[in-house]
Amino acid sequence: MARLTLIFRSSTTLAAAALLVSVAVLAQSSPQPASHSAQASGPEAAAPGMLTATLWSVDLKAKEIRVVTGVGHALRLMRLTLGEGCQIRHAGAAGRPEDLRPGGIVRVRYRGAGGSIAAQSIETVALEPGGGAP
Repeated sequence: MARLTLIFRSSTTLAAAALLVSVAVLAQSSPQPASHSAQASGPEAAAPGMLTATLWSVDLKAKEIRVVTGVGHALRLMRLTLGEGCQIRHAGAAGRPEDLRPGGIVRVRYRGAGGSIAAQSIETVALEPGGGAP
């Protein structure tokens, strides 16, 4: 049986690992995103989906984000593009891509088409003092 040992070099790394674990727990109770493994064409390829995830990275120049989300008993890294009409809400008000910070919890509505996934809306989720999302 394999044994996993994690070494945290800083409190930031420890905090990021804790957020990843919290995403896995949140994902257990939220609807699972649609599978994008099959290449479909037509209206089926543009089926909408929603997920709750930890924001892994924000690339403002490329207009894309990467998120980590739970799928079953595994974690999945997903890349989403920020389209022209992508609505961002931060702390309950209208936001900008610059407001998105890696490590934060987000709810993303998305649509997959042509092998890429485009975010339609992104909402930051504030954690409750007890450690969970509202």
